[in-house]
Amino acid sequence: MKESRYNSVIRLSDNKVMLYNAMKDAFLVVRVQKEADNNFLQKLYDGSGDYRRQLEEAGMFRCDDADEEQEIKDIIRRTDNDDSFFMLHINPTLDCNFRCWYCYEEHKKGSGMASDMLESIYRLIDCEVGARRDRKNFRLAFFGGEPLLKFDDVVRPLIEYAEDVCGETTQLFVSFTSNGALLTDEIIDFLKQYDCSFQITLDGGKEDHDKTRFAKGGIGSFDVIISNIKKLVESGIRCVCRVNYTEKNHRDALNLSDCFADVATENRSLLRVDYQRVWQDRRRGEEETESEIRLDASVREAIGRFREAGFGVSYHKPQGGIWDSCYADKRNHLLVNYNGDVFLCTARDFKPENRAGYLKPDGTVCWENDALERRMNCKFIRKVCYECRIAPLCGGGCRQQAMEHHGDERCLYGYTDDDIDGIILNRFENLYVK
Repeated sequence: MKESRYNSVIRLSDNKVMLYNAMKDAFLVVRVQKEADNNFLQKLYDGSGDYRRQLEEAGMFRCDDADEEQEIKDIIRRTDNDDSFFMLHINPTLDCNFRCWYCYEEHKKGSGMASDMLESIYRLIDCEVGARRDRKNFRLAFFGGEPLLKFDDVVRPLIEYAEDVCGETTQLFVSFTSNGALLTDEIIDFLKQYDCSFQITLDGGKEDHDKTRFAKGGIGSFDVIISNIKKLVESGIRCVCRVNYTEKNHRDALNLSDCFADVATENRSLLRVDYQRVWQDRRRGEEETESEIRLDASVREAIGRFREAGFGVSYHKPQGGIWDSCYADKRNHLLVNYNGDVFLCTARDFKPENRAGYLKPDGTVCWENDALERRMNCKFIRKVCYECRIAPLCGGGCRQQAMEHHGDERCLYGYTDDDIDGIILNRFENLYVK
């Protein structure tokens, strides 16, 4: 037997050590009498039959002929080429009712999908779902811009058409990335017929949120959005409330859990809170400062309050790993912009120069510069990735990042050993600590 290359040994206290294997996503915590040296795992394996069995079950010791690098490649290939799954993102418009300072998108006032483009998307659904016996799941997702601006013109007819095509053979899932301000009782009544979910963002607590998101006349949107989130979960619709926090607004977000105190206990499982730092506010390559420590402690306190109230939470959510990669890494995913431009990632601006191709009237995609195949061949190809002890969690980074850093042999995320230890500890906390 040989030691897995994807093991980590992390000191928790004077007499406790956490062992982690990223391939099995398995944790062991052991008591120790002395410092854990470089040969700690081998000594543990050799010294006790009980430990030997547990270490093998956790994947920390493998057969001598195990090729873990190839195993990762095989899992990535199976996961990202799964033909039972098709996901279609739609931008009904790139217009928005808000102008958030941190938004990376270039909004286009008055933009919207024309009827002939809607027909082309119908043909795309026919090709990718209706004509495919292997499609078990069809995920229809609405993005933008604010997709609810075009609910009656684009969203409703697409959902109804998709439902007809899916019939009884393919399961339809509908999702929205929305600011939540334009939801109405009529829209919610329509959507609750479907397996539907929302991601809705808040910018801290009421005071800071209303300074960022307000309607004409300076009227804040916080109360409306909170009310709409509660209406969604009361109607059985799942919702992720993404809290965008910064050094300035994190204290205002501490009491957010109080805003959902009247959500019925039986509905609380439908609401998950996801704390994410605004990317322009992140500090990179700097030593941890007192303000950063206070910020981290404040966010964790807010998370603790949500957990105590019975809501699901995530904070720097642990990655799904090579077994559950981002939808944008999968072959059977694409995004159609309101004008027919096709993109493969939702985390970049929808400029013409960034498109991967365009949708033709018959519902097929014309890929430009072999964009799809180049993207599918760029993942997990760096030597530094093969040797990384959390490679099964990261998979070499997302395909978008890999495309943008082609030829760069460094870690896409610049992870240090301390960063990796932090990712493992955070994963343990999110998976097991209640």
